[in-house]
Amino acid sequence: MIKFLKGDLNEKDADYIIDVIRNNKDERKRLIDTKNIWDEAGTPGLEETIDIEKAILLFTSLTESKQPENKIKNKRVISLYKYSIRIAAVLVLGFLIWFLYPKQEISYIELQSQNEIKNAIILPDSSSIDLNKNSRISYSSVFASKNREVILEGEAYFNVKKEHKKPFIIYTGNAKIEVLGTKFYVISYTDSNQVKVIVDEGQVSLSPNNEQLKSETSGKTQIIKKGEIGVFIKDKGEIQKSNNYNRNELLWKTRQFDFNAAPFDLLRITLEKEYNIRILLTNEEMKNCKITGRFNADNLESLLEVLELSIGIVIVKQGEDYIFDGEGCPD
Repeated sequence: MIKFLKGDLNEKDADYIIDVIRNNKDERKRLIDTKNIWDEAGTPGLEETIDIEKAILLFTSLTESKQPENKIKNKRVISLYKYSIRIAAVLVLGFLIWFLYPKQEISYIELQSQNEIKNAIILPDSSSIDLNKNSRISYSSVFASKNREVILEGEAYFNVKKEHKKPFIIYTGNAKIEVLGTKFYVISYTDSNQVKVIVDEGQVSLSPNNEQLKSETSGKTQIIKKGEIGVFIKDKGEIQKSNNYNRNELLWKTRQFDFNAAPFDLLRITLEKEYNIRILLTNEEMKNCKITGRFNADNLESLLEVLELSIGIVIVKQGEDYIFDGEGCPD
């Protein structure tokens, strides 16, 4: 009864009440009478409390005044009738609440980046998101008031505000990522078979968001902690966890190259992708060299000067290409 009074009935029960009032002339008249009582009792705002007692008393007095005196034979009949009227008043008032205040329509907000990084996007719960290029995120208009759920396509860095009663949930590529409050990266492109989660602070849970994958695989929820990477394999529903990953995947956010005994070819590929250039080697043995060090990524020319000094090569720009010349490293 309380749920009905608050307008929380499910669709089936609400449709039943509408059909009764629509097809029954007496009930329709009673609805009109009750609506008048409702107006006199005061129509509540969304944040106000309904004066139920006042409405019921008015409904009872109005209805009793219309009953013929010759039909009231004893106190028991009167008592039963009053009780029935009070129940009817509450039922119709509940219908009016449902009818006058329909459920809020839910819309979706979408934010996307194209050829530039979008930093410090503030969500309604004060959490923040940095979006890498060619990425998008969406959330509903009831975000923060009823849930904290977002949908991601692409790459983002999350700084989630702690709120124990409402976990922050990310849906992406058949994976579900759930946190209370932490900082982490998510890499999830539609043309990749992987969803990567790299935790910068705190911990997150990673699990399949597809019931079939949950039942067919052993892809149970994995807890990914600070300094770890969780990799969700989309087509298998499997989750792999490690503390060894390519930190240069986070270059768009950290703006720092980080190599630890990395093959020279990895350096070449990383530079070509970041700066949209082509690197040509005059000596194939350069691919055998190992690179260790951290380099600032904001200035390509400064970076190349550091590389020349640190590994003993000469770099010459030729049109849009960069020629790397050196002795290389023997096997």
